Amino acid sequence: VLRKPLLGFDVYSPLSEEWFAKHTIQFADRAARGITKTTEKRIKKTLVDGWRAGEDMHKLTTRVQGVFDEGRRFRAERIARKETIQANNISAIETYKELGVEQSELIGCTPGCPECDAVIAQCPVSHEKAMELEAGLHPNHIGSWVPVIPEGWEPPIE
Repeated sequence: VLRKPLLGFDVYSPLSEEWFAKHTIQFADRAARGITKTTEKRIKKTLVDGWRAGEDMHKLTTRVQGVFDEGRRFRAERIARKETIQANNISAIETYKELGVEQSELIGCTPGCPECDAVIAQCPVSHEKAMELEAGLHPNHIGSWVPVIPEGWEPPIE
């Protein structure tokens, strides 16, 4: 790989690349503490890739910022999804309760999700329990609570 020499010589070293891969986050400043293992792996990879390409500090900084920007977008979408689905599910449960339906069950979850499967295994549940379970579901939860209508049930007519 040809790189633009810095200070008249090429500062690239395979040992530096190895150090990046093993120790990058370990010596980063306090702003990097508390990041996830996934983000840590992405930072290490992007720094090694940039180092191999002979990039300067500005380009390496831009690469690292890109990793954090990607994470922020993902977290923002996940929060919006979780809050919207939870609001819809809680309001649906409240509606079932007002209609006199006594139980709900969870449907439409990602197949094979262990957290959702554990909740589904408890169903049907009271509306109070459904609200409690909904509040504890993971941030990527996509399921919905539906009423369990007993045979012969008639909706209240006003």
